[in-house]
Amino acid sequence: MRIPLLFLLLISAVAFAACDSAGVDSESSEESTWSIIQSRILVPNCTQACHTAGTSVATQSDLVLTSDVSYEQLVGVAPANLAAKAGGLLRVHTTESQDLHASFLWEKINAPEQDHLLEEHPEYGAIMPLGAKPLSYGELSFIRRWILAGAPEEGVVADPIILTDTATFRETFWEPLPQLAPEEGLSFRVGPFEVAPQFEREFFYRVPMDHAETRLIKRSTISLAAGSHHFIVYSYPQGTPESRLPFPGLIRDLRKPDGNLDISVLRQMQDQIFLTGTQWPRMDYQFPDGVALELAAGTVFDLNPHFVNRTDEETTGEVHVNLEYADPAAVQHVARVLNLNNTDFVLPPRAITT
Repeated sequence: MRIPLLFLLLISAVAFAACDSAGVDSESSEESTWSIIQSRILVPNCTQACHTAGTSVATQSDLVLTSDVSYEQLVGVAPANLAAKAGGLLRVHTTESQDLHASFLWEKINAPEQDHLLEEHPEYGAIMPLGAKPLSYGELSFIRRWILAGAPEEGVVADPIILTDTATFRETFWEPLPQLAPEEGLSFRVGPFEVAPQFEREFFYRVPMDHAETRLIKRSTISLAAGSHHFIVYSYPQGTPESRLPFPGLIRDLRKPDGNLDISVLRQMQDQIFLTGTQWPRMDYQFPDGVALELAAGTVFDLNPHFVNRTDEETTGEVHVNLEYADPAAVQHVARVLNLNNTDFVLPPRAITT
């Protein structure tokens, strides 16, 4: 039987069209690189624990990473961190560039090169995710390729097979501070102490010492182990009755084991005065020449570490603090702490008070 040539041509055309249609559908249905970053990296590492609307972290950083807003909040947007913003960084830059460090996101997640962050830009804050394992080498490589390609919302610019590299950077170095001699200044050491799995531990510890004479401080140096949210040295107003002060040498955890706040510890916070502190892993603050901070005789030191653990294993926190004395003969200007809290007013009910 002879088959007409026209019929064969029609069959061939239909077959080619079907193949072409199948190819387009396959390509269009392939998950975009950004979608993979959102679902496989941001959600489990960043969104669930911290960067969800209404959380303190999201409010402080002005960054929400849920899927409905994350791209718009990340790409082409200036960071809330003032130092990074002043340096011209964007959270993620939008041009195809080899300069990864123009993206604040990369600075914050690149744990293998964290010394660059800590030594050159400590004001950028801690490596993220805070209190959890760093992103894997595969996750970092995947995000890196996306950024270098201009951070597109659609399309494929990185092979998902990269994510099979699940090895992570392990920090093996923490820089302790040298102990100051008594004539050089004050050295405080907190820990090592444990931080339970999937928990954030914040506590206060009044140093059991008598600061018997007025001294001048020229330099404050703080070093924090990995996983710290912040550390603050508080004091209390001069003349505060001993009955209102916390017991010395006693650890007062802000959170109970079930995660609820301890109201008795919260009450003591209303009297505290900030002396020095940091959210940077390492801080070295020096007053200008001729200026020193006065610590009056009888100053009480209440130390406040806050560490976060988003892993399933117990971690360890530790803090070193050095307050170096100034030579009184070299001081022309005495700095004092500004305690501007006003708790002596009453707001009447059902009224707007200005």
